[in-house]
Amino acid sequence: MANLLKKHRQLRGTAASTYRKALFSIFREKELPYIQSTDDHNVIATWKASPQVRKIYGNLFERIPNSETTYIDRVLEKTCNADTPIHQKAFAIVTCENFLNPKLPNIISKEKIIKPLLLIFEEQIKKGESLHREVNHSTESEDEDDEDEEAFINEEE
Repeated sequence: MANLLKKHRQLRGTAASTYRKALFSIFREKELPYIQSTDDHNVIATWKASPQVRKIYGNLFERIPNSETTYIDRVLEKTCNADTPIHQKAFAIVTCENFLNPKLPNIISKEKIIKPLLLIFEEQIKKGESLHREVNHSTESEDEDDEDEEAFINEEE
C-alpha cells in the first residue's frame, strides 16, 4: 500500500511539473521568472511576492489580450485533451493557482489546501461555468510546523 501511495504522489508530482511548465511557456521568462520547488524557502517567498508573479496570479483567470481564452484555459489546452478526466483538469487549475498564490509560502501545497479547491473547480467544470476563483474561499497560509500532515505532492524535479 505504501508503494502505491508513493507512486500516486510521484504521478501527481509529474503532472504538477507539467502544469507549471505550461505556465512558464505561456508567460515566458520576462513575465514569469523561473523557480523550482527545490529552491530555498526564502527564494520562493521572494519570488511569490514579486510584482511579476502577483500580476500573473491576478490575471490567471482573465482573458488573454485579443483572445476569448483565459490564461488558465490556455494551460488546460496545452496540458489536457477531451479525454482528460475532470478531476485531473481541476488538479491542473489548483496546481497553477497554488503555485502562484502569494498567500501560500510553498510551491507544493498540502492536501488540506488542495482538496477544497479541487471540489470547487470540479464543480465549475461540470457545470460548464467559466473558471474563476471563489470569492468566499480564502486560502489560508500553510502551517509549516504541521508535522502530522505529509505534502500532497512529492515532487522530483
